[in-house]
Amino acid sequence: MKNRTPPPQLNPAHAAHVDALLQEGIDKQQRGELQGAKTLYQKILTIDPGHADANHLLGLTERLMGNHQAAAKHITCAIATRPDEMAYYNNLGLIHRETGQFEKALACYRRAGALDPENPAVHNNIGVVLQAQGKHAEAIPEFKRALANAPRYAEAHNNLGLSFLAIEDANAAAAAFLAATRLQPGNANLHNNLGWALCLAERFDAAIPVLLKAIQLQPQAGFYSNLGRAYAGLDHIDQAIKAYHQAIALNPGFIDAHYNLGRMLSQAGQTEPALAAYRQTLARDPDHSEAHRGIANLIRHSTENSDTEALRAAYQRAEPGGLHRMHLAFALGKIGEDQKAYQTAFDYVLEANAIRRANYAYDSTQEQVKADRIREIFTPALFEKHKETGDPDDAPIFILGMPRSGTSLVEQILASHPQVHGAGELRFLAEPMRANGMIGDNGLMAPQIADMPPEHFGQLGTDYLEKLHKLAPEARFITDKMPTNFWRIGLIKLMLPNAKIIHCRRSAADNCLSIFKNYFAGNGLRYAYDLSELGNYHNVYRTLMGHWHQVLPGAIHDVDYEKLVADQEGETRALLAHCGLDWDPAVLDFHKNERQVKTASFSQVRQPIYKTSVKLADRYGEALNPLLEVLAEGPVDG
Repeated sequence: MKNRTPPPQLNPAHAAHVDALLQEGIDKQQRGELQGAKTLYQKILTIDPGHADANHLLGLTERLMGNHQAAAKHITCAIATRPDEMAYYNNLGLIHRETGQFEKALACYRRAGALDPENPAVHNNIGVVLQAQGKHAEAIPEFKRALANAPRYAEAHNNLGLSFLAIEDANAAAAAFLAATRLQPGNANLHNNLGWALCLAERFDAAIPVLLKAIQLQPQAGFYSNLGRAYAGLDHIDQAIKAYHQAIALNPGFIDAHYNLGRMLSQAGQTEPALAAYRQTLARDPDHSEAHRGIANLIRHSTENSDTEALRAAYQRAEPGGLHRMHLAFALGKIGEDQKAYQTAFDYVLEANAIRRANYAYDSTQEQVKADRIREIFTPALFEKHKETGDPDDAPIFILGMPRSGTSLVEQILASHPQVHGAGELRFLAEPMRANGMIGDNGLMAPQIADMPPEHFGQLGTDYLEKLHKLAPEARFITDKMPTNFWRIGLIKLMLPNAKIIHCRRSAADNCLSIFKNYFAGNGLRYAYDLSELGNYHNVYRTLMGHWHQVLPGAIHDVDYEKLVADQEGETRALLAHCGLDWDPAVLDFHKNERQVKTASFSQVRQPIYKTSVKLADRYGEALNPLLEVLAEGPVDG
């Protein structure tokens, strides 16, 4: 092993001169006079080439001047002279991080952490590099360690929140961002981050004032866009539209704002403005796959036109197997059906579904497990035991069934009656049940439900009604059109014994085809993107509905889509009678109702009833055999 040559010893006069030069360089650097500081540090190094502080400070100056290679060289020289100086490793790590050399940066930061294990900045820096590498689960403990030593470290709270967002834990992210905003209440970006996390957690009421605070502090297009998302989550479509317009006014090139404006205008029934917003999106990004899909869904394209030509060109450019290709394939499936090219349409739909299905794990056998548990809990004896249970308010009308079974149509009909407010798909029935353990994260109901005291169900009903009536305080009846409430019919009757339950039914093949050819946002319909899994889910659904009819005779009113299409007035009269509503001719003109509709059926409910979707599955022929074979194994419809 070679002996290292020690640096030359300066005489006191030279040492004092170097110290003076160093201080002068620091002063210039702090004033932003970088070239002057650099010259002084270089002068020191001509006197003492191994001067650690001069090398370190010259490295920092070179970094500020954009010379990262020179910066790394000089800080490395400083480390060679003083290998135990934590700050040198920390700053060399910063330079490597800024040049994308993440493994080198991580090695520097870990060495700095070994030299000063409790230093919060070092652990924050390690976390930031892990974030850049996409290793958010590994970054989280580093940020937590930084905060254990510096609880008021706002940057670390913010970074922690960003990693929680990346692993899709929106509530934990919101808690981290909230801590950051409390430490820096004047930081608009932190308020925006908090607002967005609350949106992702579907806590829209809480998100709105936070986002308004961010906008008050520093109006930005992105903040208005997030505000639009919050308003949309509460079905305040007009306010969402206004927020997206404000985002575009601040940044006319903001592609996401144009696209989301199109979505909101679609839901509001403003077809032409929606098309214009989607086309503005495509003017800025011709490959925006969701805008293409939005246009395809808004209008019928029976012949080729500029929209379909642009869509086909984008499809050809899209990477096979990618999510953009998926959206475009769904759109081309819709175009193919519009043009009665059913085999071509199905080929596109099959591709789109295969891409979507490849992106998540799903075990279709768990649906049967959930249904079996329900049948074990909700017996005739349980309902006899609780026949006097629940809140007696009869305002709720639950509209449920499979997606694409006519639930939006039935709600639009009822909402056209002057005594009915159509509230859309409400999520606050199941949320408290999940919070108190009645329903697990996997959807499995707890056996303890059978032993709960009557007052528990009554309180759940009262809590639900409090939220429901806030939506429309003057309405005599309010609809809740969450299709998946068919899983919870037993709980509904225990909580709200006088609530009306409307079950929408449709030919199994037509219903499943309508699901399969449509894209659904979110992850709730994991069964929808494989024909066999879709058929299995439909079989479980039909079996469960048979159970509900058996244990709750007369409590559920079935509306068959095919019968409604064939005899609109007769079926509508029966529907109103079950709900305790007098006849009003306005319900026959439901398509004139300008209420906002959020579901995939937003365009259909603005048209008079039509018959083209009845027996549509027959036109797809043998392509649907994998589905039809599974459906044939299920129960016979009553």
